[in-house]
Amino acid sequence: MPKTFLQLIVISLLAWGTMWHSAQAQNSPFITRWDLSKTGGAATTLTFGVATAGTVSYTWQQVGGTASGSGTFSGSTLTIKNLPANATIDLSIDPVNFQRIIIDYGTDRQRLMEIKQWGTVAWTSMQNAFWGCSNMTLTATDTPNFAAVTDMSSMFAYCSSFNQSVSNFNTATVTNMSGMFGECSAFNQSVSSFNTEKVTNMSYMFSGCRAFNQSVSSFNTEKVTNMSYMFEGCRSFNQSVSNFNTAAVTSMSSMFSGCRAFNQSVSNFNTAAVTTMGGMFSNCSSFNQSVSNFNTQKVTDFWSMFSGCTSFNQSVSNFNTQKATRMSSMFWELLYALKLGTLKQTFSLIGFFVLKIRSYF
Repeated sequence: MPKTFLQLIVISLLAWGTMWHSAQAQNSPFITRWDLSKTGGAATTLTFGVATAGTVSYTWQQVGGTASGSGTFSGSTLTIKNLPANATIDLSIDPVNFQRIIIDYGTDRQRLMEIKQWGTVAWTSMQNAFWGCSNMTLTATDTPNFAAVTDMSSMFAYCSSFNQSVSNFNTATVTNMSGMFGECSAFNQSVSSFNTEKVTNMSYMFSGCRAFNQSVSSFNTEKVTNMSYMFEGCRSFNQSVSNFNTAAVTSMSSMFSGCRAFNQSVSNFNTAAVTTMGGMFSNCSSFNQSVSNFNTQKVTDFWSMFSGCTSFNQSVSNFNTQKATRMSSMFWELLYALKLGTLKQTFSLIGFFVLKIRSYF
């Protein structure tokens, strides 16, 4: 056989192999692990919400066993029946036509144990994706395709075991991060890589993240309008927020409520557009920073703003309260602490109330 002919065969085989591997790389499944012995529906059935653009294929393999199967699905629900009772299975979903996983506090939420591989799914939304998956961990090392995702609200809400890296998340197109890590009590991972320049809603983003104490200095908050409950219940959080552009923010309700360790400057906060500050620093027992720059001209709700701030002893004499409709418990558990403070601050507080009383006449 001529040498040149053999060379052509070898080259052709190599080219075919390269193309095959490339095709495989471009079509990697989304792989998750499920434990059917956990609380959920029937011991032989798995069900959760999805979104598709057509028919989607899947395969499953029993972990530590020989059972396996395959099938297809479309529409808004994936239901797999006749699985081995109480088994642990690895589920591989083909990326073609697959758009979303929507656990959304569903019946089998506690059965999801692990995200093993993101695959090449072109995700369209992460809203409520893993909401309530309290046993879920993330072991995938590949980068998810979030290029088209605008909504990550409640993506990991109530994932109480979740504490893995999210540093490879592409958030450049995301506008909604409301409740993204809400009640992720163990979560304490870096979010410094997050591109937040398009985000408008950060309400409840880290609410209930008791362990969270990571830098947010890289956050671009120029377009954010809602920061209510953003760090509520973050008992460990004590990071700088001096870079926050709050010019567009209208709600700061309970923003730092329950942040017991928090004692960072908020002197840079532009509050000209804010209408509600209710509970903003409530139970921030370490907080004692100046709020003299706060523009409260539009604020209607001051309810429990400094309630439980037992260290707070700053002047609030600059507060414009003419539009206030609710001020109850604003300084609850704080008045005694203020009496023990300097006369200057105590009289500033008295003057504040006098001005408020006069505004009603």
